[in-house]
Amino acid sequence: MLKSISFNKEPIVKDVKFSPISVLILMSISIIIAHFVVMLIGITNSHSQSLSEILFDSFILIILLFPLLYIFVFRPLITQINQRENAQRELFVNENKFRNLVETMNEGLVVQNNDGLITFVNNRFCELLGLEQNELFGNKLSNFLDEGNNNVIKELSTGHIIDKSESFEISLKSFKNNNLFTIVSPSHIFDENNHIIGTLMVVTDITGRKQMEMDLIEAKNKAHESDKLKSAFLNLISHEIRTPINAIVNFLSLIKEEYHDKFPNDLIQYINPIESGSKRLIRTIELILNMAVELTNGGSKPETEKIIISREILPSIIKEFSCVAESKGLRLNYFIKEEAAVHADKFMAAQIFLHIIDNAIKFTNKGNINVTLFRSNNRQLIEIKDTGIGISKEFQSKMFQLFSQEENGYSRSYEGNGLGLALVKKYCELNNIDILVNSSKGEGSAFTLIFNLKTVLTNN
Repeated sequence: MLKSISFNKEPIVKDVKFSPISVLILMSISIIIAHFVVMLIGITNSHSQSLSEILFDSFILIILLFPLLYIFVFRPLITQINQRENAQRELFVNENKFRNLVETMNEGLVVQNNDGLITFVNNRFCELLGLEQNELFGNKLSNFLDEGNNNVIKELSTGHIIDKSESFEISLKSFKNNNLFTIVSPSHIFDENNHIIGTLMVVTDITGRKQMEMDLIEAKNKAHESDKLKSAFLNLISHEIRTPINAIVNFLSLIKEEYHDKFPNDLIQYINPIESGSKRLIRTIELILNMAVELTNGGSKPETEKIIISREILPSIIKEFSCVAESKGLRLNYFIKEEAAVHADKFMAAQIFLHIIDNAIKFTNKGNINVTLFRSNNRQLIEIKDTGIGISKEFQSKMFQLFSQEENGYSRSYEGNGLGLALVKKYCELNNIDILVNSSKGEGSAFTLIFNLKTVLTNN
């Protein structure tokens, strides 16, 4: 039965070799035996021998006895002693390896008997608890655990825990730290009759990992609260800014309709910038809110449905922007060559067309903007092409990035905040819509939206 674990510091038996002393001993034994045999023969024969005869007979017997004693007595004895010494040397080497492994391993090692008393601990386990070995020997491991873990250790001796799981978490009372979280991997120790005589436990310190997990949970909760505050703040700002701005725009439109003929021309010139500036501010607020939704909590999820773009999305957008285009002396053309129903989120699809057409009008000073619907290879394509200033090849690689603008600074020629195309790209990705850009500086731009068709409904 295993009571404790200890290590021998050196081998017990030295090497036994056939030395001159061994030969001398063997010769002496042979002489004594030969003398005894000769004397016994002389007494038996009742014949007195002379000294020379006795010496001669003894010499003959010594010659015969020496090799026989060596072969049948001394050599087996020496071989057995050497084998035992080699086995002890090998055991000593293995014990040294085991001791070095146990004392240098990064995990704590504990052995307890069936009574729950600690019979062995390594240095690492002592470091974890901040105690010496003599303070742990003979104590119960349950004395160093939090109250919630006591039942776990008590059940180890019965084998119930080990049968259910290879490892489990327990928290220890450390005299160095307030909390010590560990993973314990237990295994039973058996005697030669296969009876359980104790439990060996490997204890791994996971306090650092546990602290990181708790920090991550805390950070996640804080981020969630921050997102809630952000959403509430954006909604509040949206309401507090949009409401008075809408009132200004509505009253300006009412004043223009009611008193348009009564206002002098120079006063009308002051009202128009106020109206356009107010609409621009509302548009910026909508962009910021939409982008904030996409950047918060992973963004919104598209609610796809079957849409006929020419009926459900584009008419209102074309009508709204036709007036804007006419005010700049542009023409907004709308062509339907061939169309099929597509599956997409209606709001996101409308936002995609709205931002692209808005940009086409904004960056076009003369000419026209053409919106064309057509099909190709079971795909629905919508092209928005303008005759505007175009986009340089260098800027096209980053045009869909947040706050990206080809011209920066207060002296830029065109208004904008760099959010529109970033939002377009995000909505295209969410709805599995491909977007292609073909543009050169000074030669206009063509944006092509490609819908992969699921259900085809042709409208010529």
